[in-house]
Amino acid sequence: MILATSPLLDGSRPCYRVYACARGAYALGALEPKFWQRFCTAVGHPDWTERAFDADLVPSVEALFRGRTRDEWDTLLRPADCCGEPVLEVSELRSHPLFEGAFAGDLLRTFPALAPDAPRSPAPSQGEHSTAAVLRDWSSPG
Repeated sequence: MILATSPLLDGSRPCYRVYACARGAYALGALEPKFWQRFCTAVGHPDWTERAFDADLVPSVEALFRGRTRDEWDTLLRPADCCGEPVLEVSELRSHPLFEGAFAGDLLRTFPALAPDAPRSPAPSQGEHSTAAVLRDWSSPG
């Protein structure tokens, strides 16, 4: 039974945790029952379906993940749509679809580069501008 005070997002539950694989790591975020059920089905453990938040199941799931590489898990779990993602190494970011176009030369772009219309001036001091003035400055080209 899950108590209202039980931690759910601290990695102590099998459905929401980063798992070490034979090579690499895989993040599972299957908090919703449908995602956990998809995971259990994909890994051949329908008997785990009711144990998404059972901390006692963690060692079994850890052992399962250690049996394959991160990429093998991704190949198996991506089609299952169970809220799992490979944990990328920094060197892999450039070639990952999520980061397509996010590099400027060798550097990962930061917020201002991704939002070229962001204000370039420092934030106003308290009371210096009204909300209307801030919104006007934000929306005006320049």
